[in-house]
Amino acid sequence: MSRLKQFMFLFFLIFMALAYLATQARLVERGFSVDVKRTVVEQLVAERDRLEMKIAQASSLERIEEIATGTLGMVPPGETLYLASGGSSVSAGEGDRQLAQALTGGERGR
Repeated sequence: MSRLKQFMFLFFLIFMALAYLATQARLVERGFSVDVKRTVVEQLVAERDRLEMKIAQASSLERIEEIATGTLGMVPPGETLYLASGGSSVSAGEGDRQLAQALTGGERGR
């Protein structure tokens, strides 16, 4: 009977060692998974910060005004732009603005 007890004890020790090793392996695997996910989160945060900076730059008033006046040919409010027949543009002075408003009936001519 003592041989059976020794065999059972040995079997129990081997089973416990394997269970411990399996638990440790699972723990290491999950730790690796957490590290990978942490790296992905850090990359996504960096990408978000970069995109927020890009949005801030794109929506700055100076850039919008530059696009409006340079690319789209708009003029700032209160400034009237007259085109000469030769295709060149001429900005009106304050006196010209007042005269144009008087002739057109006020703000309607803008």
